[in-house]
Amino acid sequence: MPENKWLTFIVIYLSVVSRQDYGYYLRKSRKDQSVKKRVISYLATMNLSDLHLKLPLHANILVGDDTFRVLNARVYQGWQDFRRWRWEEWQLQSSDGVEHWLSYSTHEGLLFLKKVSATQLPPKTSKTIPFEGIDYRITDSINAKCVFDASVGRAPLRNIRSTYLTADTPSVYLSLEFDEEGTELFTGRQISEALIEVL
Repeated sequence: MPENKWLTFIVIYLSVVSRQDYGYYLRKSRKDQSVKKRVISYLATMNLSDLHLKLPLHANILVGDDTFRVLNARVYQGWQDFRRWRWEEWQLQSSDGVEHWLSYSTHEGLLFLKKVSATQLPPKTSKTIPFEGIDYRITDSINAKCVFDASVGRAPLRNIRSTYLTADTPSVYLSLEFDEEGTELFTGRQISEALIEVL
């Protein structure tokens, strides 16, 4: 096998099968533009059918007894120390205009989240997340970047990076998100996929 094909195979294997940061391997292979183009082309083939939840964009769906419209879907790659994993997020809008999210990963399962209106949110260095008069201890802190945006059918051209602080307790799930647009707080719970129905 020619040397370039071997290098292409190794890069794709490390980036996709091992779920490592493929940008690292692309930077390493920057001198070989043919390899870089092939890896980008391979990763660009991701589409909605690859996602765990099969929800058409702009469709109306039921989550339990409530109706929502599917606005968008994104896939994120997160990392913490040497761990790497991916999850998908589906942006929904209720009939009264309130935005909700479905988030799926093999690590946390399926979460149903909604944005919380808050006038003052803690900084990234915080050890707790205040919610309804109680300070919940942060149980996880991860960095992430968007690797697929269904609204454009590929990874976004801008390198969208976020930091998430989460507090996962038996009584409440909280997620504090920091990105270039500001800070947002979400609360939610785990749900069963059986509660979701496409109308």
